[in-house]
Amino acid sequence: MVCRSSGRPSCASKKRSLGSPIPTIRWQQGIIVPDGPVHWWEAAVAVCYSSHFVASLTLMGVLWAFDRENGFLPFRRRFSIVTLLGLLGYFLVPSAPPWMAARDGLIEPVRRLSLRGFQVFGGEGAEKAITTGAKFSNQVAAMPSLHGAWSLLIAVFLTRYLPRWSWPILLAYPALMLFSLVSTGEHYVIDVLAGFGCVGVAFALARLIEQRRENPGSH
Repeated sequence: MVCRSSGRPSCASKKRSLGSPIPTIRWQQGIIVPDGPVHWWEAAVAVCYSSHFVASLTLMGVLWAFDRENGFLPFRRRFSIVTLLGLLGYFLVPSAPPWMAARDGLIEPVRRLSLRGFQVFGGEGAEKAITTGAKFSNQVAAMPSLHGAWSLLIAVFLTRYLPRWSWPILLAYPALMLFSLVSTGEHYVIDVLAGFGCVGVAFALARLIEQRRENPGSH
């Protein structure tokens, strides 16, 4: 058996090289069943996935209004670094997400289910709109995951405003985002972990920049 383009290694050998079953396949077989009914908690998965497009900008708007100097500017700096690292990754390491790899026969069948949960509350229109818009985006921009990176950035940044007991609640957001991205076929686990790593790099670089600005004569 040969994958779609002639001359390529067999699909079976490719599947073995990628490892099988990957978490996406296991979770779609055991938790989110593509051909089964849509469960209520899939709405949380869809909302979490879609929040990527509004959460960071909303937070920046709030910080601009209420804490411009100590909130908005530091967050914008970290957000910009994370995003630049993501774009650099897309340029240097263009990577297909699981749903695309499955479509081309490189791994076991995977369905793209990130927006299916909108069906729980009759949101088929929103699902179609976002799906249509996604067709015009970079389809091989999977490594690192900015969905994962931005969610962790928000959670970590907000720890400076909220009490320590609430931090596990904040970290539930990137944890749910990881599950949402992997289980619905949008990303591999390594993509999301790489996105999390970008956040660490961004905080370190931003802090270095801030220290140099606070003490210009010490360097």
